[in-house]
Amino acid sequence: MQDPGRRTTVRAWPDLYRLTPSPSEELRCHRVSIPVRVLVFVALGGAVGAVARYGVGGWVHRWAGFSMPWGTFAVNALGSFLIGLSLRLLEGMTLSTELRALVTIGMLGAFTTFSTYAYETVALARDGAWGRAGLYAMGSLVVGIMAVVAGLGIAEAILKGRG
Repeated sequence: MQDPGRRTTVRAWPDLYRLTPSPSEELRCHRVSIPVRVLVFVALGGAVGAVARYGVGGWVHRWAGFSMPWGTFAVNALGSFLIGLSLRLLEGMTLSTELRALVTIGMLGAFTTFSTYAYETVALARDGAWGRAGLYAMGSLVVGIMAVVAGLGIAEAILKGRG
C-alpha cells in the first residue's frame, strides 16, 4: 500500500487529463486545452481500438457461442489487462503526449471504457481510499444499469408516441 499522503498521478495523460486520487482529496479531473494534433492521434487510436473491439468480440462470440456476451466479457478483461500494463510501462518511457494519447485514450479507450473504470477503482484502492473505490465501483455499475433501463423506457415511450 502506498503512503496515504502520497499523491498518485496517472502519467499516461500528462497534458490531457490528470487523475489525482488520494485519501485526502476528491478524485479530480483537470481539463486543459487540447491541441488539435493530439485529437488527431486520439481519433486514429480510437479507430484502431474500435476495429479491434469489433474483431476480438466477434471472434470470441463465434468461438464461445452466444449463450452469454462472452465477446464483451473478453474485451473488458483484455482491455483492463492492457490498460494496467500500458500505464505502468508508459510511466518509465519518454514518449510524446500524442503517442501516449494514441495508445491510452484512443486505442484502449475505444477498445473498452471498462478498462478505465477498473483502473480508476484500483487507483483509489491502492491509495487507501477503499470506501470511495467501493462506492465508485458499485455506483458506476448501478447507475449504468439504471441509465440503460431509463434510456430503454424513454425510447419505448417515444416509439409508442409515433405509432
